[in-house]
Amino acid sequence: MSNLALPLFVLGLLITGAALVHVRHQHRLAYVEVADQAAERDRLNVEWGRLMIEESLWTSPGHVEVESRRRLEMREPKKIFFVKGR
Repeated sequence: MSNLALPLFVLGLLITGAALVHVRHQHRLAYVEVADQAAERDRLNVEWGRLMIEESLWTSPGHVEVESRRRLEMREPKKIFFVKGR
Protein backbone atom coordinates (compact mmCIF):
# COMPACT_ATOMS: atom_id res chain seq x y z
CA MET A 1 0.00 0.00 0.00
CA SER A 2 2.80 2.46 0.85
CA ASN A 3 4.42 1.76 -2.52
CA LEU A 4 1.31 3.17 -4.23
CA ALA A 5 0.64 6.06 -1.79
CA LEU A 6 3.82 8.04 -2.51
CA PRO A 7 3.35 8.21 -6.31
CA LEU A 8 -0.33 9.18 -5.85
CA PHE A 9 0.67 11.88 -3.37
CA VAL A 10 3.27 13.27 -5.79
CA LEU A 11 0.77 13.16 -8.67
CA GLY A 12 -1.78 15.00 -6.54
CA LEU A 13 0.78 17.69 -5.70
CA LEU A 14 1.69 18.11 -9.37
CA ILE A 15 -1.96 18.41 -10.41
CA THR A 16 -2.66 20.91 -7.61
CA GLY A 17 0.40 22.97 -8.57
CA ALA A 18 -0.60 23.02 -12.24
CA ALA A 19 -4.16 24.05 -11.30
CA LEU A 20 -2.81 26.83 -9.09
CA VAL A 21 -0.62 28.17 -11.91
CA HIS A 22 -3.58 28.06 -14.30
CA VAL A 23 -5.91 29.88 -11.89
CA ARG A 24 -3.34 32.59 -11.16
CA HIS A 25 -2.77 33.10 -14.88
CA GLN A 26 -6.53 33.44 -15.48
CA HIS A 27 -6.71 35.94 -12.60
CA ARG A 28 -3.92 38.04 -14.11
CA LEU A 29 -5.66 38.03 -17.51
CA ALA A 30 -8.93 39.12 -15.89
CA TYR A 31 -7.16 41.90 -13.96
CA VAL A 32 -5.56 43.22 -17.15
CA GLU A 33 -8.98 43.23 -18.82
CA VAL A 34 -10.50 45.15 -15.89
CA ALA A 35 -7.66 47.69 -15.98
CA ASP A 36 -8.13 48.16 -19.75
CA GLN A 37 -11.87 48.66 -19.30
CA ALA A 38 -11.26 51.23 -16.54
CA ALA A 39 -8.86 53.15 -18.80
CA GLU A 40 -11.43 53.08 -21.62
CA ARG A 41 -14.11 54.33 -19.20
CA ASP A 42 -11.89 57.21 -18.13
CA ARG A 43 -11.11 58.10 -21.76
CA LEU A 44 -14.82 58.09 -22.63
CA ASN A 45 -15.65 60.25 -19.60
CA VAL A 46 -13.09 62.83 -20.72
CA GLU A 47 -14.50 62.79 -24.26
CA TRP A 48 -18.06 63.14 -22.89
CA GLY A 49 -16.99 66.18 -20.87
CA ARG A 50 -15.45 67.77 -23.95
CA LEU A 51 -18.59 67.11 -25.96
CA MET A 52 -20.76 68.68 -23.25
CA ILE A 53 -18.57 71.80 -23.29
CA GLU A 54 -18.73 71.94 -27.08
CA GLU A 55 -22.51 71.60 -27.01
CA SER A 56 -22.84 74.43 -24.50
CA LEU A 57 -20.65 76.64 -26.70
CA TRP A 58 -22.66 75.90 -29.84
CA THR A 59 -25.98 76.58 -28.10
CA SER A 60 -24.97 79.75 -26.30
CA PRO A 61 -27.13 82.75 -27.25
CA GLY A 62 -24.12 84.74 -28.44
CA HIS A 63 -23.01 82.01 -30.84
CA VAL A 64 -26.54 81.52 -32.16
CA GLU A 65 -26.84 85.26 -32.79
CA VAL A 66 -23.49 85.46 -34.61
CA GLU A 67 -24.28 82.44 -36.79
CA SER A 68 -27.80 83.68 -37.58
CA ARG A 69 -26.38 87.00 -38.73
CA ARG A 70 -23.58 85.40 -40.73
CA ARG A 71 -25.31 82.40 -42.32
CA LEU A 72 -28.93 83.53 -42.54
CA GLU A 73 -28.28 87.27 -42.83
CA MET A 74 -30.81 87.93 -40.09
CA ARG A 75 -31.02 91.42 -38.62
CA GLU A 76 -32.92 93.05 -35.80
CA PRO A 77 -36.07 94.83 -36.95
CA LYS A 78 -35.89 98.62 -37.09
CA LYS A 79 -39.44 99.09 -35.83
CA ILE A 80 -41.51 96.83 -33.68
CA PHE A 81 -45.30 96.90 -33.99
CA PHE A 82 -47.62 95.46 -31.40
CA VAL A 83 -50.99 94.29 -32.66
CA LYS A 84 -53.73 94.35 -30.10
CA GLY A 85 -56.41 91.70 -30.35
CA ARG A 86 -60.13 92.46 -30.11
